[in-house]
Amino acid sequence: MAEMTLHTEERGYFLCFRPLRISDDAIKNLRESSSENLKKNLSPFYACKYLTIATQDVKAAATLQQLPSSLVDQIEAELSQLKKVV
Repeated sequence: MAEMTLHTEERGYFLCFRPLRISDDAIKNLRESSSENLKKNLSPFYACKYLTIATQDVKAAATLQQLPSSLVDQIEAELSQLKKVV
């Protein structure tokens, strides 16, 4: 997780996830980029996924000292899309 911001109690928290490692293939593709495919080859380096998490889920995680299974399921589903980019 790169960022976590409380928007409002009602709307919850905004979380931003970014990959920790960029594949060697992505680096190679960037080095070999032309002006036509530069934007596509840069996308893994700027990849991120924003989620909104309910305030009660964050409070539950703090109380339990672990993520509730519903929150784990939501995060895994959303982050699987981010894996496809990098």
